[in-house]
Amino acid sequence: MSNLHAVCTPNSLPVDGSTPHGYRLTVLDADMRVSDVADLPDLRAYDQEVAELRLTGMGYVPTGDWTAAGLGHMVAVDRIDVLPV
Repeated sequence: MSNLHAVCTPNSLPVDGSTPHGYRLTVLDADMRVSDVADLPDLRAYDQEVAELRLTGMGYVPTGDWTAAGLGHMVAVDRIDVLPV
């Protein structure tokens, strides 16, 4: 079982179904300390595929299903080795 979680939350309250300031992707450890952060400024509505692509680029892979968490979404993740391009 993973001890890391990724949380994708809006940077502002949604207005008419759109989030004008994009989303933030935060990876938390078991003690709820921030391990990694990425801004998704162009994301106007939650998009699981975009979040997972960004997670992979950051060196993480989801190990379960995304679940709703307040205004955002959350998933367990594991750290992976990323080869330089």
